[in-house]
Amino acid sequence: MEKILNEYIERKKTVSPSPLLVERIVQSVNEASDRKEKSLSTTFLVAASFAAVILMGIALGNSYQPKTSDESVLIINDKHIEHLHIFKTHKTEQDG
Repeated sequence: MEKILNEYIERKKTVSPSPLLVERIVQSVNEASDRKEKSLSTTFLVAASFAAVILMGIALGNSYQPKTSDESVLIINDKHIEHLHIFKTHKTEQDG
């Protein structure tokens, strides 16, 4: 049995690989490294764009200046100016 296995192994060692197979393997290795480079550059671009958006948001937030006015606001209680009591139609407990 061992003799048969050794003969089979020796026959397989003498078989030369197909040149097309070697080309396919080399091409797949090159494509895998290209994909890895592309994924790294894509990851870097996404991270850089997030950082840029955050920095722009901070810059816009810091640049906001609330509108300040020197004008003073006059609040008037117009209860005494307008005679709204004429519109009352019924008496409440507070009225008496």
